[in-house]
Amino acid sequence: MNYYPIINKNVIKVKSIDDKTIIFLKELNEKKIILNNAAKAIFDSCDGSNSLCEIIKINAGDCELKKQQNKDIMEILKKFNDYGILLWRHNENPFFKAQCIDNMKIYNVRLDTMYLIKSKFKYSLFNIDGTENDVYDKKVLTNGIYSKLIKIYYIEHNMKPLSLIIFVASGTGVTWQLNRMYYNDNSIIFENFINVLKYVKNDLSSTVYKKDTSIGFYINTKSGDKKICEELGFKEKGLLKYESSSNLHSMWAVIN
Repeated sequence: MNYYPIINKNVIKVKSIDDKTIIFLKELNEKKIILNNAAKAIFDSCDGSNSLCEIIKINAGDCELKKQQNKDIMEILKKFNDYGILLWRHNENPFFKAQCIDNMKIYNVRLDTMYLIKSKFKYSLFNIDGTENDVYDKKVLTNGIYSKLIKIYYIEHNMKPLSLIIFVASGTGVTWQLNRMYYNDNSIIFENFINVLKYVKNDLSSTVYKKDTSIGFYINTKSGDKKICEELGFKEKGLLKYESSSNLHSMWAVIN
């Protein structure tokens, strides 16, 4: 395992209080993580010079860590990674596995790390019923009904961020709402977004709802964003037009 983790000191504050080491996450409203001795030893090992194998070897030899299995040490490192406090030499991250589609890489992203990633993007596209604060509780209130935010996907091309897309479950498993999308100036994501939705459909079908039939994706958008949605492959069509008005457009993409 030639992966080399490095603590990203720009996103944390570290304090010692009453013999406890506490990490404050700057980008998650100063959320704090209290490290026990085992986690502190692993934290100190992540200086960029030690590979994962070396970190396991170093810490497994510590008297307080002898009872821990390698997988326990890896789990601590994974939590550090999920909180966004690790960088990786050569951008080789063992916890960030991608699927390749049309020269793009698509990653599943944890809901509570979205805020650490969205700063990479210039533009945003929101479902008109949504707000910036929707995902703090991982739920969205629309017409008096709560929908759970289920999946977030991060997309890159040539190691540059293309998009971050967030989906909401509608409750039936037949339709999914594109809750919001962050993106940069790059035509690749627009040219291939339907293929992205095909991947998302298969992923959701295998991990959330078991559905082999067609799945519809939709977004309720303002008139000013209608053209962007059309470029992504969404359409106003058929019986669904009653949901649209001069100010609100219900845009749909059905994936077989």
